[in-house]
Amino acid sequence: MSSAPYQPKHDQPFTLADAVDLDVGILSNEITRLRNSLDHLRASNRELEAFIKDPENADDTDGLEEVIKENEQVIEVQEDRIDLLKHALEQKIGSDPANKHYDSVVSAPAITAPPDTERTGVISQNDTEPVTGANQGHDPVQDTTPAVGEEGMFL
Repeated sequence: MSSAPYQPKHDQPFTLADAVDLDVGILSNEITRLRNSLDHLRASNRELEAFIKDPENADDTDGLEEVIKENEQVIEVQEDRIDLLKHALEQKIGSDPANKHYDSVVSAPAITAPPDTERTGVISQNDTEPVTGANQGHDPVQDTTPAVGEEGMFL
């Protein structure tokens, strides 16, 4: 661990000191949530880039390059936030170079649609539930959003 204080590259909604005050489980869940978000942003950018390159879509691509740029900016901020959270974890539990669990380079593979479902946008995560805009990427086990009426901290 470095002796120089960690300073994020981008403005974040909380400081390293704020993050260190959080429970390890909250930090871990937020890292997982951010990695999932990054996977979806990167997949979205790949789909947008393919759509833009397709000559059949030439008339329907206005503004999509700007959307890709905005996604790339969000990706940078979220990667920076993961680094901030990892530094908080290191301060709380120490650093183990052999433990690559929180390594920002390593992340879960993105969910991709099988070729026969790419146009419909409906795929199945567990072969019983179709993934649509309403429930895409929702994992009730990983969901840290409080139910209505509950209090919670949103990072």
